[in-house]
Amino acid sequence: SGQLRHRLEGHKGRVYDVSVSGDGGVVVSGGSDGQVLVWDGVRGQLRHRLKGHRGEVKCVSVSADGKVVVAGGVDGQVLVWDGRSGQLRHRLEGHRGEVKCVSVSGDGGVVVSGGGDGQVLVWDGESGQLRHRLAGHRGGVWGVSVSGDGGVVVAGGDDRQVLVWK
Repeated sequence: SGQLRHRLEGHKGRVYDVSVSGDGGVVVSGGSDGQVLVWDGVRGQLRHRLKGHRGEVKCVSVSADGKVVVAGGVDGQVLVWDGRSGQLRHRLEGHRGEVKCVSVSGDGGVVVSGGGDGQVLVWDGESGQLRHRLAGHRGGVWGVSVSGDGGVVVAGGDDRQVLVWK
């Protein structure tokens, strides 16, 4: 309908990225204040104020079911939280420099991150273990996406290419 549903206010600075669950029930935002905010997308109320990044949060993603929240930041880390409780589940370290983009599969089982270092990293969302370092980009990676079932990863970057892995 194009009608504004909610105006969500809670960040103390610029909002860099947003993500929404499959049914619209969970909205996630990340920003320059270093916070990840989890909102009730139906009621427009703040559920969780997630902390843990040192510095700005550049990218966020929420699983389709709303149960897994992922964020990347200038600190080079990818943080994974339980979307229901707000508990930090994993602190994923593998990038050299800023994490530019993140994506999570439908059930939260696969987490993908891309960075200014040109790396695309695939993580196990349950255990937090690094599964794969995907090679091919020459230059920073600015966008990643993982299919709902976690079987296909796509990334694009400074080298003007979109790479697809299975």
